[in-house]
Amino acid sequence: ENVFPSLEAGEHISIVRINDNKTEEIRCKDIEEALSFCNRKDKYYYNSYFSLATTDGLGRATSNLKSRACLCWDFDKKTLGEDFNVKDILHLFKSIRLYYHCIVDTGHGYHVYIFIEPTTDLEAVEAVQRAVAIRLEADIKATLKTQLMRLPGTVNIKDNNKLPVKIVYLADED
Repeated sequence: ENVFPSLEAGEHISIVRINDNKTEEIRCKDIEEALSFCNRKDKYYYNSYFSLATTDGLGRATSNLKSRACLCWDFDKKTLGEDFNVKDILHLFKSIRLYYHCIVDTGHGYHVYIFIEPTTDLEAVEAVQRAVAIRLEADIKATLKTQLMRLPGTVNIKDNNKLPVKIVYLADED
């Protein structure tokens, strides 16, 4: 039995994989299929990303977006300093009294997620993300409706280094 929540009919999750030679976009019909990319043997040769919004399966442009079930912010060590860590994230979110559900270490920074009830109001999602990003001093460019984020369980390839992209905090397995 599938333990993952189902997508609505006609919704897809886009996975984008990029290496020096090619860009590949895969449209997954369910979460389990999307997660399978974390276990592929060739994951060490690609930067892999997933779309935060589900799509209609025809593309990732704004007109193709269907719904969102999370808010997400990007914190880049290049901007915040190499010493920036999970404790800093804890203090940032605590300072504005906001609780997060998941933190992903991307190798060069962090992605922080708050899960929300699925919504088709993508304008509201983008506005909330942007407002919170300003308060947290997160990467404002990563608040777009069409945003892609690194896929946990894969690698971040930069400057010939391959760093694991891993979940370092998960509030509740459900």
